[in-house]
Amino acid sequence: MGLPIPTGLLAPKILVVRDWFVNFFLIKAGNGVVCIDSGWRARGTLRGLKLLGFEPDQVKAVLLTHTDWDHAGGLDCLNSAGIYAGAGLEHPPAGRQKKFYRSMKAPGERRSYSLVKGGDTLDFGDVRVEVMNTAGHTEDSLSYLVFEEWLFTGDAAWIFGEVSTGPRLINRDNYAARNSLDSIMSGGKACWLVTSHTGIWKIKQRQTESNAE
Repeated sequence: MGLPIPTGLLAPKILVVRDWFVNFFLIKAGNGVVCIDSGWRARGTLRGLKLLGFEPDQVKAVLLTHTDWDHAGGLDCLNSAGIYAGAGLEHPPAGRQKKFYRSMKAPGERRSYSLVKGGDTLDFGDVRVEVMNTAGHTEDSLSYLVFEEWLFTGDAAWIFGEVSTGPRLINRDNYAARNSLDSIMSGGKACWLVTSHTGIWKIKQRQTESNAE
């Protein structure tokens, strides 16, 4: 089984924080950063930011892969950041299977957030992020393609010797999760698949020079 990535530099302009069993990621954007997820507790989020040389008010935005507590719990200390969450958060279909872990309250119950969906593009200065719908683990699950190379999947993908949808009990809809993973693996854009709990997986060789350099 893969493990979370140690805190540090993942690639030029991409950093990672590990807090126990989960990662969140920082994308350098101008004089600040855009986070993908926020960690599971404010204390760990603040410590991780400090280790990498950032203050909480330098976080311009948090792109949530979904709103489970271990991905959204660090929002409490990122008060100046804009929050982006999956459109499925407010329009969930009937679940096929009861979710094993209970999601935290939607961030909008405490502060405003923007809904995004697959096909959307977000621009933060010189950083462009493409949004992919990867529902299955939760109805609001999204993945984010950064620099046309790095695909951050949240819990849509896990690495257990090979890439999978992870333990069936933690997915709201295993059929949708399988379809989302198939879409990720056959999408043709990303070179690297970056999970939240089990490290990274090389999908293909880089065909062009990365914008991350």
